[in-house]
Amino acid sequence: MAGGRELLIFAAVFLLLLYVLYRYRSSQIPFHRICLAIIIIGVCCRLLFLFFTPTYYAPDEQAHFNYVKYLYENRSFPIQTTQTGAPTNDWEYYQPPLYYLASAPIYAMVRNSCGGDHYASVRVIRLFSILLWGINVLLALKILENLRVTSTFIKTFVVSMVSFLPTYAYLSSVINNDNLLITLGGVILYLLSRKRSISNSVVLGVVLGLALLTKLTAAVFLLTIVAMLFFQWIRRSLSFSSAGFHLVLILVLASAVASPWYVRNVIVYGDITAEKIANIRVHWPSTSYALQFIQQYMKESFWSVAGIRNNIRFLPRAGIYLSYLALAGLLYGLVLRRREIRDFLEGEGAAFLIATALAIVVNIALVFRFGMLYAQGQGRFLFPMLVPISLLMAVGIRMLGITRLSRNAHLFPTAFFLAYLLSFISHSFKIFVQLW
Repeated sequence: MAGGRELLIFAAVFLLLLYVLYRYRSSQIPFHRICLAIIIIGVCCRLLFLFFTPTYYAPDEQAHFNYVKYLYENRSFPIQTTQTGAPTNDWEYYQPPLYYLASAPIYAMVRNSCGGDHYASVRVIRLFSILLWGINVLLALKILENLRVTSTFIKTFVVSMVSFLPTYAYLSSVINNDNLLITLGGVILYLLSRKRSISNSVVLGVVLGLALLTKLTAAVFLLTIVAMLFFQWIRRSLSFSSAGFHLVLILVLASAVASPWYVRNVIVYGDITAEKIANIRVHWPSTSYALQFIQQYMKESFWSVAGIRNNIRFLPRAGIYLSYLALAGLLYGLVLRRREIRDFLEGEGAAFLIATALAIVVNIALVFRFGMLYAQGQGRFLFPMLVPISLLMAVGIRMLGITRLSRNAHLFPTAFFLAYLLSFISHSFKIFVQLW
């Protein structure tokens, strides 16, 4: 529920929006100025989360931290022996190691400087997460540039959502391997938005392998790559043999990078994913109940949750209703305004959108699968596809004619997401203060 302080924040942002719209009623505010302001505010909000979120008060943060600490102290990979919720807080040991390997030098630096101060160690590693978010914003901008998106509204919507989405703002301020996967996923999407070449596919294969060494859910990018090559073949921008060559090249390189870890899983655990080792199987009272719970939990945790068990929530329905509105706009555009949708993108843009839309659907299915098995169908598992999700939502909202309201209508999504995030921070800090 929104308290008085949160309502005041919404009112203040709304009044600021009205003032800016009046002040610039005869001219359009350039995108680069808005983008810079969004990034600066995004950094400041994340720094608030970094410093004031209690130590380990984020999903599995202590388990992720203990993995990093183990690598530093033992110079070897850990073996999973416990399950989720164990008092040892080591249930992430089965995860692929790249995020933890990247974080270990940071931990070593802080430990050598500050001793065993967990407060300092956790905050500096959290800073790495903010850096990864910053890279992701830059990748989003490059993807929009490669797709030749010229609509200021769409570009502003995408940057605002990537910067101000409450759950992602929180996640990208704490220790979590999803942050590296999201950024590597951004690199993959950036490479897919470029013209196909052998050098591009070589890098794509290596980055896909690194993503698979970060988290198994990177497999969704394999589908994205296959779908993209397929649609490029359909559109005759690639011949069948050329598309097949690029696919084989990507798969061979990705396998060469990632396969040693998964072979190790088979040897150590007798299972290629090892997810059954740490996660506890859930038995639902009925399938209908499970599906209802998972879809609701996925939607709410995508938009605005924080806390060690996603126990802090603030108006997730606001974001959910926005996504419904965007979906309605997309359907309206596909049925009645197809030409206008095509006009947003040129060249390979249509293939990119279709391929990533299919990947989003599969990603949602994978979240449902994980939720059915382990009751962990969290919305943050969709964040590797956050850029295409925000792009599709922006197109859908634009289809509803919002840009006709003002020459600075691109400020509307910025104001919405900013008010949403600031109110979310205010609400979260009420709980954080009680825990300090």
